Amino acid sequence: MSRSRHVGKIQKRLEDVKNQWIRPARADLSDNESARLATDALLDGGPDAYRRALSREGEIDFLSSEETQYIQAHAKEPPSIPDPSGGAEGASRGLDSSSLQSGTYFPMASESIEPALLHNWTWAEKPYLKEKSSATVYFQRDKHNNIRDLVRRCISRASQGWDLCAGPSATASGPVQHPGRKPGLAVKPSSLFE
Repeated sequence: MSRSRHVGKIQKRLEDVKNQWIRPARADLSDNESARLATDALLDGGPDAYRRALSREGEIDFLSSEETQYIQAHAKEPPSIPDPSGGAEGASRGLDSSSLQSGTYFPMASESIEPALLHNWTWAEKPYLKEKSSATVYFQRDKHNNIRDLVRRCISRASQGWDLCAGPSATASGPVQHPGRKPGLAVKPSSLFE
């Protein structure tokens, strides 16, 4: 009995593209945790740790060798955070390697203190933050009256106007001829949006 191997998101998308007979699923635009873990491993342990993390997560190598070199060459250490107990040792020590790995903070299930947030920008740099923000949300009130039906009604009204312009030879059930169009380009309103 064989167990199926875990496949990462990027690997799954690549396999779906290769297998064209499979109907494409909805695009998954959520965060990719395995890619984040592999990138953390690259920053913490280099290319070998990156490849180990990829194989552990069942993911393909999504960074080129140039990209991995660029990431390693331009990686910056996070600023040191002073010890919350006020000791001078915490300020001079900086962050150890275990705190460099990005993780998720669960305040209710955590024994550690809340991480300090870095607010190193000023209001002058972000003038758009000074004003009150707002959002407008539109709801569809009548769920039975959808946009397709609305467009059909508009086309129907327009075709009735075209019937008057086309003269007695055009009928509502047959093709409607717009007076400005060539004779071969008739439009049948009922065939639209079906």
